[in-house]
Amino acid sequence: MQIYPSLILSFFLSVMFVIIVMKKVNLYLDKFIKVSEGPQKIHQGYIPRLGGLSIFLTTGLVSIFQYKVTNDLIMTWFFFISIPIFIFGFIEDITQSISPKLRLFGSVISSLLFVLIFEILITRLDIEILEQILSYQIVSLIFTLLCITYLIQAFNVIDGLNGLSLSTAIICFSALGIISHE
Repeated sequence: MQIYPSLILSFFLSVMFVIIVMKKVNLYLDKFIKVSEGPQKIHQGYIPRLGGLSIFLTTGLVSIFQYKVTNDLIMTWFFFISIPIFIFGFIEDITQSISPKLRLFGSVISSLLFVLIFEILITRLDIEILEQILSYQIVSLIFTLLCITYLIQAFNVIDGLNGLSLSTAIICFSALGIISHE
């Protein structure tokens, strides 16, 4: 699978969506989007909270492009898996009225979809006692769901504090790539 055309397409689509949002949608934001106040607001002036929309739309278009070019469904599966968490996050970005429990529920649903679609469970930790416990499939399933859900929440906290979750993810995945290569 060659990722470069998808990466280039993703970059240009994200830039295009951000420009459209900044120029067109911001004209109507006062009517539809609640302006955030309180301890989480660390920016001066108005900062649009619609970056997730451009990433979601880009992922959808790139998954279609990837499937048409390579007949590979992996991006389509990732797009499908992200739908529950996107819906709750997008509604929260616009209304700021979705409860944390409901957003956590969206994370659990996306985590469960990932585990079911890719059939991946954490079964090894290189700690003998934990591996014995994880040998039970239900324990392994619950542990895997918790790990994925907590990872999603960690990136959500990073994004909520400074909006830099994408750069944090790039650094984390680069480090994991280097470690796995060695």
